[in-house]
Amino acid sequence: MSSYKRKVQFHYKPPQKVRMRRNELQRGMIVGIALLFVVFVLTFSNFLSTSLVGLATFTTTEGYTFSMDLSNDSKNVVVSINSLGKEVTGVYLEMVTTTTNLDLCKTLGDVTTSIDNKLWNGNFYSVSCANNTFMFSDASLSDQKKGSFTVLQFPVKDFPSNFELVVNPLDVYELEKGNDLFTNKEYKSSFNKTGISTQVVENKTETKQETPSAPSGGGTYCTSQWKCTDWSYCNNQLKQERVCSDIKGCQKNKAENRTCAKCDESWQCSAWSSCSYNQQTRKCSDEHSCGTVTKKPEETRSCTEVVPVVQPEQQYYQPPTQEYQQPQQPVVQQPVEVSFFDKYMTYLLAIPFVLLFVVILVLAVMHFTKRTPQTTFNYNELKDWMKKERAAGSSDDEIRDILAQNTGWKSEEISRMFTELGK
Repeated sequence: MSSYKRKVQFHYKPPQKVRMRRNELQRGMIVGIALLFVVFVLTFSNFLSTSLVGLATFTTTEGYTFSMDLSNDSKNVVVSINSLGKEVTGVYLEMVTTTTNLDLCKTLGDVTTSIDNKLWNGNFYSVSCANNTFMFSDASLSDQKKGSFTVLQFPVKDFPSNFELVVNPLDVYELEKGNDLFTNKEYKSSFNKTGISTQVVENKTETKQETPSAPSGGGTYCTSQWKCTDWSYCNNQLKQERVCSDIKGCQKNKAENRTCAKCDESWQCSAWSSCSYNQQTRKCSDEHSCGTVTKKPEETRSCTEVVPVVQPEQQYYQPPTQEYQQPQQPVVQQPVEVSFFDKYMTYLLAIPFVLLFVVILVLAVMHFTKRTPQTTFNYNELKDWMKKERAAGSSDDEIRDILAQNTGWKSEEISRMFTELGK
């Protein structure tokens, strides 16, 4: 009797011969290449982009906001204003950097092309950069901005991974009274790959340098130059006042006040009375009502002879004269050249990932263009079953008989598997 007809019990169910397509065998290879490609794209895009996120916003007590944001693609810094319901006719700002290895003017390049002006860009538009200080101004006599609007934007692709920008002064002139909506402060923004931190610093300079402004009565756009009177006495409310006028006539006069530490006594006295019982008297009063008598003059004195009544001049206490001083120009630190790594960091980090992508691409092409049969069978499954059946105690003849029982495997295929398994 033929061995193929002998029924043999098996320990594990034998595999049926199954035709397999090529793409089923290569599914693992395809999934692996796809995963590597996804990792490459995410990592590569992370290094090529600035990866800057966040929003630096400064709000005044009146609710007006000044912000330094990033565009949706994180490639540009966007400078914006929110004037609420105030109509704005002019904007002026200066921007510097405190980052020692950053030359702002060199990094911005030609500001006439690198700066994207979002305002009127008309006859009063001016943009320049010198001595590491960027200056921008724009105004209009016929068009106004209000609410939230963009002032300008500039690219940050050539900036280092960490840098700080300081805006001071920031002048935003509203139409109704020509007033500046923002007080004289420094607006600091620190940029890095995790976010933007902000800081507002009080500016101790009491008077502003010449800044472009819109004229209150219309006409040619001009530059304001303010001259202020001396500060008044420190009154009992611990306040001083002065009036500033624009000698160029660009804007209306404005009153300023500030707090002071100690009330200034200002005594006014009447004339001495005639001599009576060898005594003269007078009345003195403090026009500031400080409530102190540190500097109060005498109100009585003795007299030994009859003297003609002389009407003396009233006595006033005057504080020392204060002279108006032009504020000193800020000292700008000379920038240090940008280091080679900061300048080319993006490219240095991107090269290994480009090479990795090329290797993956070459391997994929070699794998998928290799000449192999379009179809095959589940030989690996057969080999694994034969190993397990041998280990369970079945002889090679018994294995042949089991496989001959309607599994579809040919004798030469079974012999080839035995050859690969070895004796």
